[in-house]
Amino acid sequence: MTVPRLGLYMNLRLTGFFCVAVLISMQLALPAHAQTEEELLGGLPTEEPAENPAPRASKASAKEDEKAEAAEVKDDKAANDKAEAAEKQEKKKKEELESRKDIIKSVQRRPVLKKHRLELNVFGAMTINDPLYLTFALQGSAHFFLAESLSIGVGIAYLFDAVTLGGVADVRRSERAVPSVFERPNMAGTIEMTFNPLYGKVSFHNAAIGHVDTYLIGGFGGVFNFHKTGRPAGVIGIGQRFNLLSWLNIKWELRDYIFNDTIESNYGTNSDIQNYFMLNIGVGFFIPPTFSYKIR
Repeated sequence: MTVPRLGLYMNLRLTGFFCVAVLISMQLALPAHAQTEEELLGGLPTEEPAENPAPRASKASAKEDEKAEAAEVKDDKAANDKAEAAEKQEKKKKEELESRKDIIKSVQRRPVLKKHRLELNVFGAMTINDPLYLTFALQGSAHFFLAESLSIGVGIAYLFDAVTLGGVADVRRSERAVPSVFERPNMAGTIEMTFNPLYGKVSFHNAAIGHVDTYLIGGFGGVFNFHKTGRPAGVIGIGQRFNLLSWLNIKWELRDYIFNDTIESNYGTNSDIQNYFMLNIGVGFFIPPTFSYKIR
């Protein structure tokens, strides 16, 4: 009984060793087999490889692109916000200016500055103080403003032939009719100054406000006749200027040309002071056409 049991025990131990050896050999051969199968079948690896720089580089570049796009979008948004803010501010300024137009200030600045500017004037004129003769004339003047209210310049006038009114024949038929040989002047030239003592505003039916300045005229020169020598003369007057634009105005003037002349009659030669009252209506142009205000 002892020998058979011993033989059976040895057979069992050998069988166990053989099974263990088979299991160990299968365990050792399994990774190579799996790798080969994986390569043959093209399956995906179950674990990420230890080192794979290409995907990391692509991920980094993608992140940089995303950052660049985000920065560009941010810059565009900031630029748009800035443009919208500037547009709103400009719109606000325009609205404020429009609202100020409806406000009439008690003290307004002058719409036209005259200092250090040249004014050229052209007038149509006529005499208004002679009941027997009516004389029309063309006049022009140029004035340089030394200050806002003071200018110096020259003036010239061309007088057309006088138009005889109906009362001349009646006077000649009267007992006191005197055959005069006085020839009326054809031209007048003066060196003159203007002084602006008054400046104000006028309202036109509450629709607009006009600015006007009143000036005085004084000067000396001469009157000339095409058939006689010239005679010394002086000029005094008053005028008003209505400003339409920074370079354009309309004006009227009343001038008195004063000179001494002789009249030959049946009673001899008489000397007398002659007054030619001329009503001028015309336009003025400033050079340069623009100006600038100075804040003090």
